[in-house]
Amino acid sequence: MIIDLRVDLIGIPLIDKQHKQYMVLVNKFLANHHKGNMSKAVFIDRVNEIEAYALEHFDSEEVLMRSAKYPMYEEHLAKHDAFRNRINDFLEEMNTKEIDFDHYVNILCKWLIDWFKSEVLDDDIKLAKYIKENNIAY
Repeated sequence: MIIDLRVDLIGIPLIDKQHKQYMVLVNKFLANHHKGNMSKAVFIDRVNEIEAYALEHFDSEEVLMRSAKYPMYEEHLAKHDAFRNRINDFLEEMNTKEIDFDHYVNILCKWLIDWFKSEVLDDDIKLAKYIKENNIAY
């Protein structure tokens, strides 16, 4: 399953651009897996790329939420923190546990896609709506 997004979902250019970058990284991860060339080293590299993206993206959103005095900031921040923690858990499990690698990669792929759908279609749309309704510059 490849993530495809041809339109801007929330209408805030920086955030939409970052969402598209996330999709590029997840698609790269999925392509490696589907081609059968997902070694442990490649897995760790791809997850690290996704994590680095997430940190940059979350920082952008968190600055925007704080400057906008977004009333759901703490709830949204908690979801960002949960993502950070889960990515770290995946990397730690990969390094410390004996796992069924293909099954594990499938679990991570599903989680990355499900998280993205939830983040964008729920949390980020609410943020964009608040920003637009309150005429906050972005």
